[in-house]
Amino acid sequence: MTDKTFNIELIDGKGNGLIALRDISKREIIFKEKPFVWEFKSKYNEAKKQVKLCHLCGAYLSHAKIDPVKCFHSNENGCNALYCSEECRESDKNRGHKWICKESNSFTHSLIKQLEDFDENGHFRLCLYVYCMIAKVYEETNISNDNVFFSPIEAAEQVLNGFHMADFCKIMKAIRDNTLEVNDDLFHNIIAPAYFVSYLNGGYEIIKEIMKDPSSWKSHDANDELLTKFMSSDIFSESYFRNIMGAFLSNNLEIKIILENNEMLIGSGLYSTYSKMNHSCECNTIVETDLYCGTEVIVIAARDIKKGEEIMTTYLHEDPKLYAVKHRKRDLIQYLFHCKCNLCTIEESEGGGEDDDASQEDY
Repeated sequence: MTDKTFNIELIDGKGNGLIALRDISKREIIFKEKPFVWEFKSKYNEAKKQVKLCHLCGAYLSHAKIDPVKCFHSNENGCNALYCSEECRESDKNRGHKWICKESNSFTHSLIKQLEDFDENGHFRLCLYVYCMIAKVYEETNISNDNVFFSPIEAAEQVLNGFHMADFCKIMKAIRDNTLEVNDDLFHNIIAPAYFVSYLNGGYEIIKEIMKDPSSWKSHDANDELLTKFMSSDIFSESYFRNIMGAFLSNNLEIKIILENNEMLIGSGLYSTYSKMNHSCECNTIVETDLYCGTEVIVIAARDIKKGEEIMTTYLHEDPKLYAVKHRKRDLIQYLFHCKCNLCTIEESEGGGEDDDASQEDY
């Protein structure tokens, strides 16, 4: 995304980040954004059924007093997805909603229910939404262009362009052991496969079953060449799946919505711009959300930001200055880097940190 305020650029040692294209004043709104994908934790599945939220952008329809737009397949036994606008409904259609539309056959519907029931953090459903987008881009591109085959990997790269990918199993190991030190052979041959079976395999198998349902593909043929090539491609390798799931752990922002009865729903969202912001314990922005209106985030300058300066957020849930560097390091370990901002560097030089992990990336 590029506008007069900032640009998303590749930053040495960090991946993508936001660079100011002009001076930004304190308290100026830098951008507002609705999520790329979002979902609530599974404990709120029943409560979610009682509220009207836009299936695509998460707008709280009841609070905004918006007359909901129903799914194209809405009927007594069909899809119950609602949207805040015709635009959101059309966008969701173009992002592969047909693969999860409850107008689909009962077998697919039952698989989605299984996924919902054990998907504690909502990340498997986020992963499913991403695979739907990949399938849509892959199918439409190949149907419209008979001469050149557009691979599932190319479609995935187009959908996931710019998001930081991270190995879910490596993140889980780092959280468990509070270190990034690992023997590569041990990790790839024993630890990662064990974590995959324990945490990912159930959702992985369900998502594959949903995506290969021929009724969702235009050919309606289980032996169709496009479908078979899609299902046998590298995007369904365990390593690729681990990286998509890891992207949610390393990029997601917690979202909260307060309902009319004052119950709070909690989940997470992946954002096309916000999720590409880098961390600093001395970040120059604050993030605000309207708990009554949905999942939109508002990024505001916490101080004056100079042209050419990186626009940064904090990945920590509390003000970084409120707790010691060793505790910040512990809470940041899921992002697989070692923070080297001025605050951390000074505190560590004064003996406030633990021994540096040589395998951690400086960030």
